[in-house]
Amino acid sequence: MSLKQTSDVLEAVERATALIGRPEALLGTADVQVALAEAREALRIRGMRPEAARRFLDTAHVTRTLQELGLTVAPAGEIEGQQCSLEVMSIGGVPAWFAATRRNANGAARMIVLPREIDDPAGADVRQKGFAALRTLGMDTGLSTITWTRRADGSVVISGVAPNPPDADVVTLMGLAHKADMYRAWANGVVNGLFAPIPRPFASGALFFPAGNGNADISARLERMRREMGDILVEARGEAGRTSIFVRHAKTSAVEHALGELAAAI
Repeated sequence: MSLKQTSDVLEAVERATALIGRPEALLGTADVQVALAEAREALRIRGMRPEAARRFLDTAHVTRTLQELGLTVAPAGEIEGQQCSLEVMSIGGVPAWFAATRRNANGAARMIVLPREIDDPAGADVRQKGFAALRTLGMDTGLSTITWTRRADGSVVISGVAPNPPDADVVTLMGLAHKADMYRAWANGVVNGLFAPIPRPFASGALFFPAGNGNADISARLERMRREMGDILVEARGEAGRTSIFVRHAKTSAVEHALGELAAAI
């Protein structure tokens, strides 16, 4: 991270302070984590320190840490198997909540499922080692993301660990599955150190495909799904050159079936 990025953060904080008062926390996306940490240190705002933020960006250090914990590490493009993620909310370095997704590609379509079952796809072995990795790397308070793959033989390969939330699509799925505003919950955890247990009454899923692919069939299937499955369809929208469809249901199998039906029309 360049000094300019840190100075930009400090300038933004100075302007915000003049308008609404001094902030208690600084949150941001993956590309500005070190700049945010340097600004926190300069302003004496609690949160991840620069040395910890830099450790997460040090690929060699992250790889050594994971290997010392008995995990296999490889870049995502070099691994064959079920692509997955593990999202962890930590408070003071202690895991307070987690969610996990699994992902598939079907031709032009990309699918993400957040199962209702907490052990799917991240069983206790994955969670324990993931929690240990975050603790060793210096995760304090915040929402972090671990990307990994379950190979055909059942073994696990880690492809990335980041001290920041997943992309917006996954945050949407977490909100749908838990019927909660996950951005608000994340901010409350960082600012107030509080993260109450959130029940997961639903599974959720999303299908993404290039805009213009199979629109006629997709529209027909969406209407049939509405008639047959009620409110399982949450949202369908087109933006940034793609179509996105989000579904939710109490049964993970129903979410998977609905996404499969839609993907077949593309």
